Amino acid sequence: MSLIRGVLLAGPFRTQHELGAMSAEDQRNTLIVELTNRTNQPVGHFQGMDDATLAGAGAVLVFLRTAKIRTDDQLKTISDDDQRNILIVEIGAQTGLGRTLQGFRNIDLVLQGLGQGQPAVSLIQPSYIRGVLLAGQFRTQHELDTMPAEDQRNTLIVELTNRTNRPVGHFQGMNDFDLAGAGAVLVFLRRTQIRSDAQLKTMSDDDQRNTLIVEIGAQTGFGARLQALSNMDLVRLGLGADVFVPNEIHGISRAGDGVFGESAHGIGVHGKGGRLAGFFEGDVEVTGDVRMTNADCAEDFDASSVSAAGPGSVMVLGEDGVLVPCGDAYDKRVVGVVSGAGGYRPAIALDRRSSMGHRVPIGLLGKVYCKVDAKYGQIEVGDLLTTSPTLGHAMKADGPQAFGSVLGKALQPLCAGQGLIPILIALQ
Repeated sequence: MSLIRGVLLAGPFRTQHELGAMSAEDQRNTLIVELTNRTNQPVGHFQGMDDATLAGAGAVLVFLRTAKIRTDDQLKTISDDDQRNILIVEIGAQTGLGRTLQGFRNIDLVLQGLGQGQPAVSLIQPSYIRGVLLAGQFRTQHELDTMPAEDQRNTLIVELTNRTNRPVGHFQGMNDFDLAGAGAVLVFLRRTQIRSDAQLKTMSDDDQRNTLIVEIGAQTGFGARLQALSNMDLVRLGLGADVFVPNEIHGISRAGDGVFGESAHGIGVHGKGGRLAGFFEGDVEVTGDVRMTNADCAEDFDASSVSAAGPGSVMVLGEDGVLVPCGDAYDKRVVGVVSGAGGYRPAIALDRRSSMGHRVPIGLLGKVYCKVDAKYGQIEVGDLLTTSPTLGHAMKADGPQAFGSVLGKALQPLCAGQGLIPILIALQ
């Protein structure tokens, strides 16, 4: 598949339905015309490029104009090489990669700008939150350069809340990759004119995903296989990327190891995937440490309302067994704190599955950020915490009545007012 289609969509030079009626050759010629009209290079310069090079040149131009780094009038006066060099300077300022960027293909430069880690180097699942904000034209390149990652995340949460029918807590509970995926689906649907802003506003993010699956199914003929793809891979497929590549390494053994990886100083086996980095059928045995960069072990529970159960909220069992935010002092129905607030995310997520209702991750072990209220008593490091009358907040536990309602131990103090502090989970 060719990324030429993706460049025409992202431009946006053609809509999804217009491209559905065009052959690959027509799409190629359309991009050649667009590049000729939007640079100072003649048509023959682009006609001599292969599809990958042509798509890369188009991707650079689209990035510069979508991110508002250059205007259409400015782009018209410069060549595709000059546009590449401008993008290298911009991505260098964004990432600090410097001269390393000179060796990147155009398409990899654009992926860097959208938030992907350095090819073949990053061991962290990329966050495309920055890229979604750029592609949706919610923020410019220079605006994003002044925003920390947390501000970018919060900005996308606000945009998704305002452009769907889901409450803010629904998106606050997502990790960065899933949040960016929901944003990418929305941006794809509106930029390709599959749905208008007014139509998107009446839909949930799940409805938007299903709409995109229908569209990509009509485009590719992949049918039910699309259901297994992440939102980000659905969008990549719609843009022309091949997300169904065969296994790079496939090992079968009747006696020994199917796949074996060994390194004296580096990583024996490195797995990276858009949906899953690895999948195992059967038992897994580890002789060394299992290291996880995130902070807690969490389990998903049904909740009455995600909007009232944002990360950091203290939750108790309701009459029907569904979780609700606490609202009483020393409530022995306490279950724990919704994981994912502050700088902490779950390292292990139990019972994660699709549900028609609302589900939230509750921290069971480790550290979480918790909403606390110090008006019932100043909180010091090491204090036990319990439920408070303030909705969804903990307070300092004092006296024997706390037994059975303690949810954790404070790791930071709070002298007055309400705040978000890290706690060590310790139900007792």
